[in-house]
Amino acid sequence: MHETEYDEMAREFSLRVGQRAVCGRVQGFPLAISRYAAGTGGVYVAMSPDGLAGAEGLLPRLREAYGVSDVRAGGSSASFRFLRARKPLAKIGAFLRQEMPEFAARGWNREFLCPHCRRAVRGEAEYLLIREELLVLHPDCAGPYERAARAAWEEERARTLSRESAARGFLGALLGAIVGAVLGFGAMVLMSLIPYFDDWGEVVGNAYGFLVALGAYGGHDAFRGRSDRSRTARAIAAAAIAVCGTSAAAAAWMAGRSGAPMFGREFRQHLAVLLFMGGLGAVFGFVEPFGGSRDSEAEENTATRLSI
Repeated sequence: MHETEYDEMAREFSLRVGQRAVCGRVQGFPLAISRYAAGTGGVYVAMSPDGLAGAEGLLPRLREAYGVSDVRAGGSSASFRFLRARKPLAKIGAFLRQEMPEFAARGWNREFLCPHCRRAVRGEAEYLLIREELLVLHPDCAGPYERAARAAWEEERARTLSRESAARGFLGALLGAIVGAVLGFGAMVLMSLIPYFDDWGEVVGNAYGFLVALGAYGGHDAFRGRSDRSRTARAIAAAAIAVCGTSAAAAAWMAGRSGAPMFGREFRQHLAVLLFMGGLGAVFGFVEPFGGSRDSEAEENTATRLSI
């Protein structure tokens, strides 16, 4: 997602663009818009207890109007997750313009409870973004709450890493990438043998790299590979091996089918095209559904102070 989209939204709603979130106040509500996992935007809105009680019931209407996929209320805020869209910030902007005045009219911005002491926050406040919650705390409650959140995150992270393996993840990614490649080329071969579908077979074959990328990530996670900053690197390495191996096999099959020498000019031409298209499809597969931000987010300590 382009940086200018965040800048435009920040100017329209008088928000601040931070490293982890775009944050500020809209209609008296402290809120943050996550900058992780571009294309699946999350909006976290601090609300009164009445607002938290009523927010989840809005999901059917918000899903139809703005593509909101999930609403969760807890702590001091409600989180609104948006379905993947070509321009997710456009839907988030429409949500802020249309819904925040409605929330304010219901009085959901009148009072915020501190999750640490469970008392109303009046006057000066501190704001913490922890996972998918925006928390409003008293200044003297923020420190203890943040330390407890960090300790809980580190304990959970240690348990997760103890169950995961980088080697097992690479093996799973390699097997998944091979399965994706076989499915892509298998569909290409079958369709090329059916009249009227041979052109579609070529299209499917050219897109096989996308299936390789999906298979690599799916296999990595299915084998409980380690969710660290090297997760994408392991999946890319496995996908590269699968693309090279299956491209060579497919090029040999295509050359042999036309009666050309096994490793002659036609083989090399097919190989070059398949490697290019496979690599291009794999890049799209890595960037779009599984952006590398997931790796960094997995290691990010999730307690972040915001200036609102």
